[in-house]
Order: sequence, then structure tokens, then C-alpha cells
Amino acid sequence: MKSLKRGSRRCAVLVTVTLLGSLGAAPAWSDQWTGALTPTSASAQSDSGAEIIYVTTSDTVVNPANCVAADGYVVNNAAITKSSLAIAITAITAGRPVRLYLSSTQCAQNRPMVLDFTLL
Repeated sequence: MKSLKRGSRRCAVLVTVTLLGSLGAAPAWSDQWTGALTPTSASAQSDSGAEIIYVTTSDTVVNPANCVAADGYVVNNAAITKSSLAIAITAITAGRPVRLYLSSTQCAQNRPMVLDFTLL
């Protein structure tokens, strides 16, 4: 087997790293965390007997699922509605930012759907 010249080896390594790196890259449609957002309002509402949380922020709405309405965020997962409302109210009263983990494929009430909610 012939040995590769130094320049050829670098090229082969670069191609291999590039190809391997692209295999592990997250697709553009993956769910995502927002940057720090400043919540301005949070309300609990009932939708067909299920509680949902509607949150607005002073920041431009991040809308990875291209939802029709981009004026706020909706939490519709019963497992996190109470804690999300508590976090939002705490953030508003304490003047602290939050981060939201958003679905890139689903909307709730035609708005970006929150999958997780955290206080910064």
C-alpha cells in the first residue's frame, strides 16, 4: 500500500471528519431551547376541560414549527402546566428570564408549543 503524502493525508482526514460530523448533526427540524426570554404575562385557561398556560414575552416569539399565531407560547402538557405557570409568575415578579424548550413540529392553540420551561 502506498503511503499518502502529507497534503493528501490532511485532505483525507478533513473529508472523514466532515462526513462523520454531518452524520451526528441534529436535523434542522429538531426541538429546540430558546435563548433567555423575559415573560410579561402568564395565564391559565381551560380548553375543553384541559388546563393550558398562555405566556407572552417582551422578546420576538421563537416559532420553529411555523405556527399561525406568533404572539406567545402555550403549555398544554398536563404534567408541566402547574410548574410552568409557577415558573412564569416567579420570573415576572422577580424580573428573571426563562428558557423554553419548543416543539419544532407541533403547535398548541396555533402557537409555539412549550415542551419544557425553566427559570434562569
